[in-house]
Order: sequence, then C-alpha cells, then structure tokens
Amino acid sequence: MAYSEDRAFELISSAHKRGRLAHAFLFSGAHGSGKENLSARIIQLVSGKAAAGGFDLFGEPVVVETPPLDDLESGWIRVVRPRM
Repeated sequence: MAYSEDRAFELISSAHKRGRLAHAFLFSGAHGSGKENLSARIIQLVSGKAAAGGFDLFGEPVVVETPPLDDLESGWIRVVRPRM
C-alpha cells in the first residue's frame, strides 16, 4: 500500500510515541517521491532533533527546512542507497 510522505511520517511518528518503532525501514518509489525527505524527518524524530515548526510573531506558519540526508548520518544512523 502506498502512502504519501506526510501520512507515512504520521504512522511512523505514532509508532515511535507508542514505543513500537521498527529497527529498520526500506523506502522505495519513483525519483522525487519524498523518500529522502521522509528519511530525514524520521532521523530527526528518533534523534530528538525534530524541528518545532509552529507560527511566527505575525501568525504565519514557520517553514521548517529538512537538512540533507547525508548530513544526518551518524554512528547510529546509516543511510544505504542502491548502486547504480
């Protein structure tokens, strides 16, 4: 079953809150479908660095930039990409 990036993040975030997060995830899909952004959001979630978002002083939504996936890789986080 295919999910949008936002819906997939909601489901994974919910599992994280319940302490039921899987030890690994495999994302597949067409180029530009949001796999890297979803992965970066999940890394931020589990590492405790999730962006707050919210609203600015003028009531405008704060757009949170997701850092590049390679910048989030660490000792506990391994990004694996297919060989071309």
